Amino acid sequence: MKNFEIARRQITVVFLVILFTFSIINARSQWVGMVGGFSWIIENTDHLHSLQRSFANFETFISENIIGRVKLVEFYALIQKLIGKNEIDNFYIFKDSKGMITYGEFEPEDLEGIGVERAARRVWRMQQTVADKGTEVFFVNPPALHVRSVREYPPGYPYRDVNYRLDGFLFWLGEYGVPYIDLRNTLARRKLPMEEYFYSTDHHWKTRTSFLGFGDIISWMNARFGAGLDEGGFYRDIENYHSKTYPNAFLGSMGRRSGILYSGLDDFEVIWPKFDTETDFTYESRFTEPERKDVKNGPFTKSLMYPPLIQTRTPYQTDFYSVYHSGIKSHEKIINNMNPDAPKLLMIRDSYSVPLGVFMAPLFSEIHMIWPVSGEIRLNIEEYLQENYFDYIMIELWETGLFVDNFYFFTEPLEDEELP
Repeated sequence: MKNFEIARRQITVVFLVILFTFSIINARSQWVGMVGGFSWIIENTDHLHSLQRSFANFETFISENIIGRVKLVEFYALIQKLIGKNEIDNFYIFKDSKGMITYGEFEPEDLEGIGVERAARRVWRMQQTVADKGTEVFFVNPPALHVRSVREYPPGYPYRDVNYRLDGFLFWLGEYGVPYIDLRNTLARRKLPMEEYFYSTDHHWKTRTSFLGFGDIISWMNARFGAGLDEGGFYRDIENYHSKTYPNAFLGSMGRRSGILYSGLDDFEVIWPKFDTETDFTYESRFTEPERKDVKNGPFTKSLMYPPLIQTRTPYQTDFYSVYHSGIKSHEKIINNMNPDAPKLLMIRDSYSVPLGVFMAPLFSEIHMIWPVSGEIRLNIEEYLQENYFDYIMIELWETGLFVDNFYFFTEPLEDEELP
């Protein structure tokens, strides 16, 4: 027993020495990024919410840049695979019956705490504020990761189903008279199999499914508002686009967490117009920050896409989903130089609308895009609407972003506010 105690203490000391040494080496390798991150937080924090998001992003930076992180993740994936486990991190993610990764959840969330009614009311206030300008406000509801009656799981697994949250939010939008399109329903009518909705290793919808969603949105806008967009259906016809699939090229966010040995790799389809030479766009990212502003000019493939990313074969370092826009930014603008008389659109959206924005670009004279979930900077949307006119305002937030804090506009009651 005495020898066991001595051995236990020796092993503990060795473990602590290794851990301490690794921490020092890792801190030295990340020193510049850590100092820069803290400096950015101090300079750009103006309220508690932005402070919380800044530190969350800083924590993500530290965890994703640990020395040997990829090898550690893959070693963990190998162990999980060898022992036959179907879940990672206590059911944070697990595989469904088709081998696609999904999120787990043991306890349902509180709808009142999420604030779906308050969020819907803020959208209504926006609608009321811009109504005298003739601006139409609407919400786009993308498909939930749990697709009802389509996705299947091993018996007893605690899958995350937030459809009730989406249903609650859409209910309140209806009560307040705010138009919306529920893409869960439009895609369900196409009878898509589960593997055509989402990537196996990621929470984003596939490129082609996003294209279908784009077509459904335009058709709905024409029926609801008489928008007169793409009346001949040319831009919604997939036959007018090139398509190329890159096999085993994409590792999504869930796959990067679980490891390739556990999740595998996804095929990734890239879609771009055959009419590329007939397009001319100006793309501006972070357009309100002169020191960070980035401008690209030219046809669709040069201004709205980032082709060099397509050649990359480093799944952990490259997000193929960012082929469009080169990834989501806090605020972006697309100017259609070939169609200056078309309507103007403001999109308050998240990364789900990255491909949507480029597919919609030919139909509008300008598309301004604001990411309300961004930890970088939050534009004052109320002031922005006073300074700019839009024919349409489209709000889109995926299931994980559907919290009242992300609807940070029109938080105060309107003068003589009377609810419907």
